[in-house]
Amino acid sequence: MSIVFLSLMVIMDQFSGLSISTRQSQTAVFALLIILAIADIIANHIHYKETGIKRQESWRFVLLFEMYILSLVVVLDQFGGASHIGFHPGSGMFWIAMGTAITSTFFTYRRNQKAAAQ
Repeated sequence: MSIVFLSLMVIMDQFSGLSISTRQSQTAVFALLIILAIADIIANHIHYKETGIKRQESWRFVLLFEMYILSLVVVLDQFGGASHIGFHPGSGMFWIAMGTAITSTFFTYRRNQKAAAQ
């Protein structure tokens, strides 16, 4: 569900002229994203308390999620979107995010491999 709100935030950033891209709607979507993140943290904590097992995220899911968001930015940029926060394929921030995505996926993969070996 959070991927929907994150996608909406990226679309509203790229195309600020849309009728849904007002300051109030951006704030509402951001607030919903924060609420969903907190709810997920609480749900994971409750699951851990009940079962004693920590949930492991799949490296494939991490890779798909991160590549989806970065690809969405590239596609929207090609359709004529102009990021107001400066997050576009020509910016340094985009390439830092790309490097962070690759590093995050690598470490998640290694963590999953270590967990599988135990």
